[in-house]
Amino acid sequence: MNSDKGGEITAEFEAFVKETLPGVKILRAELPMHTFSTTSPEDLVEMLLLQIDETFEAGRYDSIKFIAFSSGAPIARYALMKAYGVDPNGKISTCTARKWTGPGIQIRVVNLAGILQGWKFSTAMPAHVRFLALPISFLTSVVCLLWYQKRPFILQQKHGACFIVTGQLMQLALRDLTDDESLPFEQINFLGTRDEYISPADCIELNSNKSSIFVEVPSTNHLQMLKVDDANSENEEDIKLRQTRRKYFARALTESFPNLAADREYSAIDDDVNDYFDELDRPHIESTSELNRQVEHAVIVLHGIRDNGFWTKRVARKLKEGGGVRPLLRVPSPSYGFFSLLDFVRKNVRTRQAQWLLKQYVEVRECYPNAKISFVGHSNGTYLAKSAMEQCTAVRFERIVFAGSVVRTDLDWAMFSGQINSGVLNLMGQNDRVVALLPGAMERLGLRFLDVGGAGFSGFNDVGRRGMNVQNVRISGGHGAGISEHSWEKITKFIQDGTVPIDTIPIDTDNQPNLLGRFAPILFLLCLAAASGLLFGLFRLIGTDSFMSAIFLLVVGWLVFKILRQF
Repeated sequence: MNSDKGGEITAEFEAFVKETLPGVKILRAELPMHTFSTTSPEDLVEMLLLQIDETFEAGRYDSIKFIAFSSGAPIARYALMKAYGVDPNGKISTCTARKWTGPGIQIRVVNLAGILQGWKFSTAMPAHVRFLALPISFLTSVVCLLWYQKRPFILQQKHGACFIVTGQLMQLALRDLTDDESLPFEQINFLGTRDEYISPADCIELNSNKSSIFVEVPSTNHLQMLKVDDANSENEEDIKLRQTRRKYFARALTESFPNLAADREYSAIDDDVNDYFDELDRPHIESTSELNRQVEHAVIVLHGIRDNGFWTKRVARKLKEGGGVRPLLRVPSPSYGFFSLLDFVRKNVRTRQAQWLLKQYVEVRECYPNAKISFVGHSNGTYLAKSAMEQCTAVRFERIVFAGSVVRTDLDWAMFSGQINSGVLNLMGQNDRVVALLPGAMERLGLRFLDVGGAGFSGFNDVGRRGMNVQNVRISGGHGAGISEHSWEKITKFIQDGTVPIDTIPIDTDNQPNLLGRFAPILFLLCLAAASGLLFGLFRLIGTDSFMSAIFLLVVGWLVFKILRQF
């Protein structure tokens, strides 16, 4: 029996399951999980269990596979916990357990981009979605409360919601029954490397166990996860990606779990993707352990502005995979949390964050005393590295990779000659309008007190002079080009042996970035003028009433503050 939950499993994916598992009995659960649904998650669980029970009574099965997509994953987990006899308080009773969880029945759960830890507003979302999500969420809540006098279902699946936490605790209670802390079912969690809504930390469990693995699907976003029929596409690259997904999912439905878990080209190691298992994230680490002393190279990977650092674990995993023997290389990827535009324009805040990075550097040095240390940073992360080296000359890096850098183009790299051993790679996005129109424009306007610039778009001026090995390399794409999936191999090779990418765009023949960089200050000033004009026009509409003017200014100020904090 194959149970599809979430209401969003497509007919295309269902046809793929039938083709992969001939003769399979499919239960397509019908659950009200639309945007304005006010059905509680607990009621959805009961509906699901009832449908499974009715299907199970109709015949005998020795294997059951659950396939859950997105918000269906926590529903499926909660239902499965109740099926094993676990109640919401964590107590387990065999009397309430379903027959289809008994001995001799193999159960496997396949989660496709499942939000097992709930959803939340984050920088993984596209900017327009993040901008509209807050008002839409508010409107949905108002409509459901006024019309149905109930909370909408989707808000009961947010990160930290009672339903989500209860499901996690129920699973922990079930896991604790066994000596080896394994679960009585197999679980495979899939996530696309380009998922724009959730991170690896959102779709895997807090606890590691022997019966659960995590698999990343290449070049796949949230909705593409369900697109597996190559006959529905005429694009050659898309056809190849759909075929790849078919292979990944077919293995999950047909191969033995031990084989999948042992295949490191298929499943990931926990500490490669999950912050909770990263050695540097654990308190009271034993920095003098023999294993830590064997580490020869540590690479700090740091995210930038408007970024919770979801990509850092993926780059870290790629570096580890390319590093040969794993104990010889570690890739800590600390996070300083969300850094808004309002924070970015305040130099004192950036300076404090640079001091935070210095503390992380000391911890890495303490943990891996014999390792050389390299750095990979994006956007604001590049500024923090530059500032950290300025503040403390004792900081030493083997190699540095900057992507989408917001550092000034006239940076004097010679002053770091004793702090960088083997060179700097500066990856510049051909269409990085973020750097060109903000820090790049600020630098061209002579705003030196902000201490930011457009090196991530225009490149560093001090290249190849005074003995410093600084390489400017332009690549296709925007602000995230340097940390995109296509750049992971470039970063890995440079960190390993200093190999500079050659499949790049020639800087001398690329006129578009030069034009954008030249006119960026004008565009920046025009945007400021337009915003000021709009504000003045709205202010004039109110008239001369001082009270209304004060209210207007307060409201506008509050809106501007919220927008800057959000972006």
